[in-house]
Amino acid sequence: MFRNARIKLTIWYVTILIIISSLFSVAFYGSATQEIDRIIHRLEFEKQTSQEGLRPPSPPDTPSIEDLLSYKDRIKMTLLFINGLILLLSAGGAYVIAGKTLQPIKIMIDEQNQFISNSSHELRTPIATLRAEMEGKLLEKHISDKDARKLISSNLEELSDLQYLVNNLLKLTRVHQAADSFKKIENVSLVEIIKLSCQKTLALANKKQIKIDKTVKEKIFSGNKRSNCTQKRSNCTQKRSNCTQKRSNCTQKRRKSNRRIKSS
Repeated sequence: MFRNARIKLTIWYVTILIIISSLFSVAFYGSATQEIDRIIHRLEFEKQTSQEGLRPPSPPDTPSIEDLLSYKDRIKMTLLFINGLILLLSAGGAYVIAGKTLQPIKIMIDEQNQFISNSSHELRTPIATLRAEMEGKLLEKHISDKDARKLISSNLEELSDLQYLVNNLLKLTRVHQAADSFKKIENVSLVEIIKLSCQKTLALANKKQIKIDKTVKEKIFSGNKRSNCTQKRSNCTQKRSNCTQKRSNCTQKRRKSNRRIKSS
């Protein structure tokens, strides 16, 4: 897309330069040839009057009419050569300038696409959690009032996360504001993230007879609390979905790799 835009912008730049150069060339050629035509007309008049004996002949060093006509042709060829050279040089220069012009726009759109992709994953996670909880409860024949209240409370938490993300999206009018909004740094507890994640799918795990083993040591790290929690919940939800098919145990552990926290 940007390559085509760059080529089109280059064509526009070159077209503008050629139009300006052509106008100057036409003006210069018209002025130069007008003076040459005036000299030719004067020489023809002097030649005619000298033949009639009305005035002496012109000096020997006076340019001939043929020389002046060749000067006109030479000026024309020189202007054509200069305009062709301008065309070649301006094409290369315009291509570079077009790239420089479009580079900030390309960076902005790349950041915007990255933000949209990240936002889509962030929005999809609470929805997946809501669906998992609802499906877990639907598998139960009887739901007590206490369980229903817990489900509603959990769903409200997920809806709060959705509202938080949607509000951020509505407030963002520029791409760099999106980056600043999702880079709020605070202390986040890994144990809290895993605990919240396990609570969200506890009903479905119990119904499928899946045992969730949480072997996690406390770890405090910096990041965006809601975004990190949402991402970890997404990983845990996917893990439990796989375990649901296998009817096996699901284990949550923390390990370090290149100073990054991983969930397995």
